[in-house]
Amino acid sequence: MNRKPEQEELGTAGVMVAASVAMSRESECMTKSKAGRMAKEMVGNEALRPGAATGIRERQEAMILYDKVSFTPGGQRVLEDFRLEVRRGEKVLVYGKSGVGKSTLLRMLLGFVLPSSGCVYFEGRRIDPGSVWEARRRIAYVSQDLDLSRGKAGDFVAGVFALRANRGRAHMDEDFAAAMEWLELDRGILDKGMTDLSGGERQRLALALALSLGRDVFLLDEVTSAVDPRMKERIARRFASMESATVLAVSHDVTWLKVGGMRVVRLGD
Repeated sequence: MNRKPEQEELGTAGVMVAASVAMSRESECMTKSKAGRMAKEMVGNEALRPGAATGIRERQEAMILYDKVSFTPGGQRVLEDFRLEVRRGEKVLVYGKSGVGKSTLLRMLLGFVLPSSGCVYFEGRRIDPGSVWEARRRIAYVSQDLDLSRGKAGDFVAGVFALRANRGRAHMDEDFAAAMEWLELDRGILDKGMTDLSGGERQRLALALALSLGRDVFLLDEVTSAVDPRMKERIARRFASMESATVLAVSHDVTWLKVGGMRVVRLGD
């Protein structure tokens, strides 16, 4: 797929999304699918039955929609007939053990992974080579892959701010400083090499960037796996209570279950 210069500039490992991995083909929307394992949508302790086939109105009303999505790389079933609707401003946690496809769901929304069948929608538009770049511009994505960059942390931050998608945003520096303070990160870490930062420092740096970019949709992939229990709960509570933001988080950590304020989708056995 041919990419425009501004599309190339979206490659900010882990926070915006790397443009080096692009969709090379479109996924066909399937009208039929095998009956299979469905996620149990939980609100508190109340299980909700999966909905019927997705209509046009439902796609338009959802901010994020996975419609009967299956993923079977090499014949291995990871996801089958998965369906999830996330409304604007909703906070959703996909909870399950490692290896059940939680991270794959986020990568599908960003166009890094194609479903074997089914469709993924963002604001009513199917994710395909023509729509994926707009979705990426709207989303702040923090990956569990902490190998963000080489060089100094401060240079990495400056590079993210210099991207065309971020230029001219008011108060970005101030918001980043406030997020750093809230995440208890000393400004001195910006003079350190990225490889010299601890896992927890790199996770919090990525979160500080995500919080300062002015996005209203957050995809969070195991973003508290390397921080201490107190900070873990602090971060989970913040995203669960963010006004107007749409949050889709994935985790196997029970802390995210305990904070409340998020609709929980259990994935896996």
